[in-house]
Amino acid sequence: MYSNAITQVLEKEHKNKPTLIQKRTYDAIRNGASIVGLAKTGTGKTLAYGLPVMERIAEIGGRGIILEPTTELAIQTRNNLLPYAKSLGLKTIALVGAGNRKRQLERLKKEKPEIIIATPGRFFDFLSENRIKYQDINALVIDEADDYYFPPITGTYLRFSRFLIAFITYFLTPTFLLLMQNQEWIPEAFDFIRIQDEMNLPLLWQ
Repeated sequence: MYSNAITQVLEKEHKNKPTLIQKRTYDAIRNGASIVGLAKTGTGKTLAYGLPVMERIAEIGGRGIILEPTTELAIQTRNNLLPYAKSLGLKTIALVGAGNRKRQLERLKKEKPEIIIATPGRFFDFLSENRIKYQDINALVIDEADDYYFPPITGTYLRFSRFLIAFITYFLTPTFLLLMQNQEWIPEAFDFIRIQDEMNLPLLWQ
C-alpha cells in the first residue's frame, strides 16, 4: 500500500507487514481525512501516521507537523522517520524547547524542512512569529493526544491544551489525533473518522 520508496526502506528494516493500526489509518490519512487513532505501545503508531503523512506531503507539497508532548519523544520520532523522509526527498527537523532556538530558526530558514516534529511550546513560539505559516501546513499529527489533556499539572497547561484542540479544529485539516489511553475528553462535536486498533477498545462516541 506504500510507495515504492517507502516499501524499500521497510524491507531493509524488516517491517514488510503493516500492523493493524497502520492498515486502518493509511487510506484515511493519505486521502486527507481527520481521524482519531487508538493504539497501545508496540503497535507501530509512529509509522501509522508518519508514512502516509509524508507520502501526502511529498505529493501535494506544504508541511506536515507532528506534535509530541516531550522533547524525548520528538527526537525519537524524528529519528524513526528520518530514513523514510529521505527516501521521499523530504527534509525533517525537530523543534524542541530544550534545543537552541537560534539554530532551529536558522535551519527553518535555510533548509525549509517539509516535516516538522515539535513540542507544542516551541511550535506555537515559531507559529506566533510567522516563522511557520498557517497556509503551509497540510497535515497535523498530535501524538499521544491524551497526554495534553491529562498532564501531571493543571491550570495553565490545561488551558493551553484546550487552545491546542480549538486551534486544530478551526484552522487546520487534516488532523490525526493519536490516543494512548484516555478517550473521554474528545468533544462529540468533532467530526473525526473513528479508528480502532487491536486493543479492542470501544469506538469513540458509541
